[in-house]
Amino acid sequence: MGVGARALAARLDVASLSADDLFIVAKTFTTEKSHPGLHVMNVPNSVDYFTVSTVDKLTADSTEQHRAFWPALERVIRNRAASKSAIVIDGWFMRPKNIVELGLDNVTAFWLVADRDVLEERERRLDFFRGSANPEQMLQNFLGRSFWFNDLIRREATQLKQNILYQDGNTTVEALCDTAMNQLSREISYE
Repeated sequence: MGVGARALAARLDVASLSADDLFIVAKTFTTEKSHPGLHVMNVPNSVDYFTVSTVDKLTADSTEQHRAFWPALERVIRNRAASKSAIVIDGWFMRPKNIVELGLDNVTAFWLVADRDVLEERERRLDFFRGSANPEQMLQNFLGRSFWFNDLIRREATQLKQNILYQDGNTTVEALCDTAMNQLSREISYE
């Protein structure tokens, strides 16, 4: 789970949940035959997959995986909203349009959008690429997918007037939480 999501959940004194962890559970109880979209990236060697796949292939597979997993996340969000039990859910499986289409007044989303240099710096530090026969190619493919998703979130959140938290590389987790808390307090005061 992301540091920012954990910090925000702590400030709100609510539970936090990683969509990435839920995804692992979903894959455990499904098969490629029963839920092919969840397993689209099941490959013998993920390093090879990210090294040889084009950015278009990576983004198409990610889109399919997100589409297939959304019903599980939607159920969790709707159940929490119905029970009025607050939670912070973190992970890259959600998109602004999904949240807006829920039409739930007691669900607020914050979308973290990072400067491209920040994304690249973060991903260059990953050990993941060192196992590749062509680490720079793998990094460029992985970055291409990250840039695509970051831009998609920025566009959708802007278009749908959703809350965006910008990480320019100089913003602390505490400052991002402050921004989110200020927005939440404004929303609560208008109810």
